[in-house]
Amino acid sequence: MTDAFDLAPVTPIDASAGEVKIQIVGGAPEMDTDLADAVERRWQQMLADNPCHHNGAILAIESFDPATNTICARRDEYKRLAVQPQAPTRVRILSVTGMIIAGDASGRACVLLGQRSHKTRIYGGLWEFAPSGGIDPPTDDRDALTLDDARAQLAGELCEELGLTLDVTGARTIALSVDAPGNSVDIILRVDTGATIESIGLDEAAANWEYTGARWVALDDARAFAAEHADELIPPTRDVLAWVGEPA
Repeated sequence: MTDAFDLAPVTPIDASAGEVKIQIVGGAPEMDTDLADAVERRWQQMLADNPCHHNGAILAIESFDPATNTICARRDEYKRLAVQPQAPTRVRILSVTGMIIAGDASGRACVLLGQRSHKTRIYGGLWEFAPSGGIDPPTDDRDALTLDDARAQLAGELCEELGLTLDVTGARTIALSVDAPGNSVDIILRVDTGATIESIGLDEAAANWEYTGARWVALDDARAFAAEHADELIPPTRDVLAWVGEPA
């Protein structure tokens, strides 16, 4: 097992070890009084600064076993994630991020990026793989989630954040991506739509408040694009673009 805080920036997934699965191993650990008070003070300040914040249930990743592609996570809450670094709760949210692939007019494979709104928790104005969002804990007493659950979460994020309805049943896990400043570990799901950019018909007006723009980047130019636009990309997207663009 690799602790969530020891994962490499990009951890490729070995498909021969089986599909990625999520084991839920418990709930949020108790905080001492000082930390609990710091969490509440910081959270109230965040609500005053940005009413878009909303507390809710999340999954916090604890470790990853590459031999079985098993992610261990616990139930936690968004508030304990968002108050960092001012209140050091050591929470890293488990999220899913889509690499949505479509062809341009010349037939080159391109990946979708979204520009984050300044109303988001972090990285306002920067570009990332879109969509992306935390994986919801099950509302029942299940103690495990499957790759299909992650795919369903991605489908929901596509609709909510970009106004898109795409078939993600064939989405495959290619890597785990660590966002240290954002305190998240993302399951990167590649969705090869087999469609053209024009036919997808991305409607920016249908997107919610989290994105203010969209663009497509050719995969065969990914490494050069990541280097040229490093300051415009969130770190994990920059890392994954550079990894995807590495020579075989």
